[in-house]
Amino acid sequence: MEILIVLAFFNYNEIIFILIKDKQLADLSYRFAYVFILALPIIAPFFELDNYLRLCGKANMSMGKIALLLGAPSYLFNWFTMTVVKFIFT
Repeated sequence: MEILIVLAFFNYNEIIFILIKDKQLADLSYRFAYVFILALPIIAPFFELDNYLRLCGKANMSMGKIALLLGAPSYLFNWFTMTVVKFIFT
């Protein structure tokens, strides 16, 4: 998983421009994906923890309770992403 994160971080620009032929749409997608690529090291462990809890049979402790525990960090992440998006698009 970590190898994919590193590869995505350094090559997402080329991947987007290969998949999307329209230059303007590719540029907008590049700017939009940048925020999520930066946040991926923070977000990915929570999804891995959710999968682990489901495999262990503790689905009642999975994303629902994790989301409650992450209320404040989620708010801060949303604020950060909106600030970065505003900065990028203006």
